[in-house]
Amino acid sequence: MLASVIQYERLRDSVKQINFVFYRNSIRKNENLISKLKNNFNKLEPSDIVIGTILLLNALVFLAWQVPKWKHIMFKYFTIDVFARKIPVSSLLLSAFSHKSPLHFCFNMITLYAFCRGVIQPWGEMGPEEFTAMYISGCVVSSLVSFIFGRSFKHYGNGLGASGAILSVVGYFSVSNPDEKLVIIFLPNIQFNAIRALFGIISLDIMGLFTKYHKLGHAAHLGGTLFGMFWYMSKYVWGNQR
Repeated sequence: MLASVIQYERLRDSVKQINFVFYRNSIRKNENLISKLKNNFNKLEPSDIVIGTILLLNALVFLAWQVPKWKHIMFKYFTIDVFARKIPVSSLLLSAFSHKSPLHFCFNMITLYAFCRGVIQPWGEMGPEEFTAMYISGCVVSSLVSFIFGRSFKHYGNGLGASGAILSVVGYFSVSNPDEKLVIIFLPNIQFNAIRALFGIISLDIMGLFTKYHKLGHAAHLGGTLFGMFWYMSKYVWGNQR
């Protein structure tokens, strides 16, 4: 709801034709560093700011994991312990911004950046506010699915990572661009359609749920992927029918 209000206000402001005139008593020939940074920031697209903010938050949480004396706080609020006696509700969101290993962090951030460019404006058709709402919702939904599945089937371990939320973006992108060609990072010569890749991901996660190997958080992946598909269907399929 908040994202809808912000999007409305931004679009309303964009159609206003107001000319502001600024007068300066003196003109500086050389801008200082802060002014240059401010000017560069003002030139960014809203979508750049959204993606950059998500990447920055993930990076800050990753750095926090590297501080030994903060570990107990990180485990309590930035992971989901299925069998903990008390689980902070905030962990459903915070755990989706949490990465302990550099490889996990780098892979997820590269994937997030790549697929965001196909979904959010100006590259895609989704506004920054709607994307923010979908991504945050994807964080919570994927974490909740992982929690319910883990507690129901007694799969121990601490859940963390942005994979579920990222796969909600992947799910949305693949359904909205089914014929788009995708490649594997380390195998650029192998191409496949986005919709086929999506069903491949779903199949792997379903098979993973029935095996003993649960390190990849298949329940969170599946929950995030289906949520992204649901978001698209609610907009363009069921919405049009209404």
